[in-house]
Amino acid sequence: MFTNHSQPQPDETGAFMSPNRTRDITDAIYAFALTLLVVTIDIPKFGQLSTSEEFNLHLWAIMPQILVYALSFLLLAIFWITNHKEYNLLKRVDSRLLWLNFLSLIFVIFIPFTTDLMGEYPRFQSAGIIFDANILFLGLTYYAIWTYAEKRKLFSTNLSPVVRRELRRRLMIVPILALVAIILSFFVPLYSNLVCLSAPVIMWIIDAKYDKELKEAESGEKT
Repeated sequence: MFTNHSQPQPDETGAFMSPNRTRDITDAIYAFALTLLVVTIDIPKFGQLSTSEEFNLHLWAIMPQILVYALSFLLLAIFWITNHKEYNLLKRVDSRLLWLNFLSLIFVIFIPFTTDLMGEYPRFQSAGIIFDANILFLGLTYYAIWTYAEKRKLFSTNLSPVVRRELRRRLMIVPILALVAIILSFFVPLYSNLVCLSAPVIMWIIDAKYDKELKEAESGEKT
């Protein structure tokens, strides 16, 4: 649906290049970050347990850690899908866009660390703020990439206004939710990050609205 089939324009000056290699290294970093999320999950050692009730109590105690890992996986998946859509629409990249992309990857690779930090210390507000700030800055770098690419006309020339609106909406969802979570952490630090669980639902609503708008735009062009 979002794939750009146009070939990158050759550039004799070397100022522009194909987005393919940038997309490949980005996919590799995301795969590495997602793998780190899994391998850093420790199997709990509860010691000597005599009843299933004792086991359940210990298991319930580590539920915040399980939830934060699940949340991080969902957020990374959302960011990867957004990145995939952005780079499928790019016809070329320049050196500044490459540096913006590497800046975003710094925040991607920090997610396993901030996840582990918040999973270990869920009751401390600072741990939650560090996690949310990581998500916030990652989202803002993607918005910066989109804004810069639009300004430099690096996207496909036939990019419709419907697609532009859909991606702008997508890019602002997670940063806004992360900012809300930071504010809520001053009141309910243990549960503030749960607001980010609504991100997949909001994405689904936006995608459904986008499909409707795209069909209406296509039918309008035909008439």
